[in-house]
Amino acid sequence: MLKVLNRSVPCNTFTKKDFCMLRFLSLPIRMQLLLIVLIAALPAAGIILYTGLEQRNDAMKEARQETQKLAAIIASEHGYRVAAAEQLLKVMAQLPDVRKHKAGRVEPILRSLLKLHTDYSNIFIADLNGTVWASALPTQGVNVSDRRYFKNAAATGRLSSGEYLISRFTNKNVFTLAYPFLDDQSRLTGIIVLGFDLDYYKHLLGTADKGLKKGYLLLDHRGIVLTWPREPKRFVGKQHDAAQFKAMQQGPDDGTVVEKGIDGEERFISYRKLRLEGEQEPSLYVRASIPVAVVLAEATGHLMTNLGLLILFVLAALQLAWFVGKRSIVDRVAHLEAASHKMAGGDLQIRVAAQVKGGELGSLGLAFDHMALQLTEREQEKNKLIDDLQQAMATIKTLQGILPICSSCKKIRNNEGQWTQMESYICKHTEAEFSHGLCPDCAKDLYPKYYDRDAAK
Repeated sequence: MLKVLNRSVPCNTFTKKDFCMLRFLSLPIRMQLLLIVLIAALPAAGIILYTGLEQRNDAMKEARQETQKLAAIIASEHGYRVAAAEQLLKVMAQLPDVRKHKAGRVEPILRSLLKLHTDYSNIFIADLNGTVWASALPTQGVNVSDRRYFKNAAATGRLSSGEYLISRFTNKNVFTLAYPFLDDQSRLTGIIVLGFDLDYYKHLLGTADKGLKKGYLLLDHRGIVLTWPREPKRFVGKQHDAAQFKAMQQGPDDGTVVEKGIDGEERFISYRKLRLEGEQEPSLYVRASIPVAVVLAEATGHLMTNLGLLILFVLAALQLAWFVGKRSIVDRVAHLEAASHKMAGGDLQIRVAAQVKGGELGSLGLAFDHMALQLTEREQEKNKLIDDLQQAMATIKTLQGILPICSSCKKIRNNEGQWTQMESYICKHTEAEFSHGLCPDCAKDLYPKYYDRDAAK
């Protein structure tokens, strides 16, 4: 019994593949054609999506490289400016007039240096109390003893940096460097201060941006925005996002992240930490960025264009498949179906070969017409046989009915009331023929002489 069951399993097995094929074949022909077009378009769609994603990945990789490059350039430029400023401050610290606090002779030098270095906001000198006694810009009773750069320079005896502040000379935000100088007895006698114009780095963007919205951000050691060239009035002097700044402080000296920029727009951001020689904590943070949307716009545009063209192609192919399916298959099948219904209704004169000619359906139409012709011939033969049978049945019915016959001469009366010989009536109404002869009884009565002789023999 188990063997019988095991043998019956393969015959009754109905796989998922068979079920799907059955479902597919049960669909209308035009729907099948549409599905075939869609399935054929899937590889092209996959290639377009893969290529688009690759382009997006390449764009993101290039954006990271661009931001890293911009951050490196700004850091390098800032390092060069700090080194040049330090050399200038060291040279000034050696001037006798500076050491002796001769303002009348020092200030012309400071004004000449400021004209020469247009990227400096001001150069001034303060005594140990923080009172400015010489400045390239006009000043009167300015004291800087509360400034971070002043305190650090006086405490460490080396070059020190400041933080975000509004200059008391220009009323603009500046980044300052301070360098202590000594008198002839090597005693600290004052601080030389140089202010940087933070808009200087704008030229690094220049015309190379080409609509990419590249930007840079400078933060002081507290995370206060020193400069943001795109919207300075909105962001300069404001505290940067605390979580992002903390992550940057605790992270490596340089890195690249994707996060919201200061303007709330998602950006690729590369940062670098800048330190003065001898400092443990960074004095400046550089953040260069490019919006993610701008970076991906071109790749996304190409992807959307290719997908749009594919969709147009697929729609055209679907329309063509629908039209071809209707004109080449569905309409012709409809003709065959209508002809079949007419033939089933008894119309054997219907012909469809001329309406569905060509292709496999044309061959089917010819076969249909040939079948109709054969059915017509058989119908004609059937009708002829029926007529013959009806005539035979009519004849048989006449002979089987009550025949009026004369009891004497044996003549039969026909339907018209005429009496005819029985032989003539039977010959007329049947296919029988008569052959005359004598039965023994009649022969004895009519010809006894001859009958007795034959009997004796």
